[in-house]
Amino acid sequence: MQVEIKNIIQTDKQTETIREVHDCQLGQKNGMAYILYQNTDKERVLLKYKEQELLMVRYSEPRTIMSFQEDRLTAAQIPTPLGLQKLTVETTRLFIQPENQYIAADYVLKQAETEDVFARYQLTISWY
Repeated sequence: MQVEIKNIIQTDKQTETIREVHDCQLGQKNGMAYILYQNTDKERVLLKYKEQELLMVRYSEPRTIMSFQEDRLTAAQIPTPLGLQKLTVETTRLFIQPENQYIAADYVLKQAETEDVFARYQLTISWY
């Protein structure tokens, strides 16, 4: 099984598109389906989802956890070249279709203290 991750990232005046395809494992645990894969940095990544929630855990040092819930703000701590950043995740669209093996999330990362926009993202996940 393969997972394809595509992310369009917009910062200030730049747009970057990232596309990755990895071998993956699928499963279910505690009422959530999951996709487990290893990214290009050799980190294990776990994507867990159910009806209106997507959770991404990247097993890096330190671990990165992001939760996506449409029209909800969630907290995240993300390691960056500038150090560990405390951010807010504002998910504006979350579309989960396991029957079509497809997930899409549009979200904005904001600085937790100032609410300044760090970046805007359009994420799609498909598996086949």
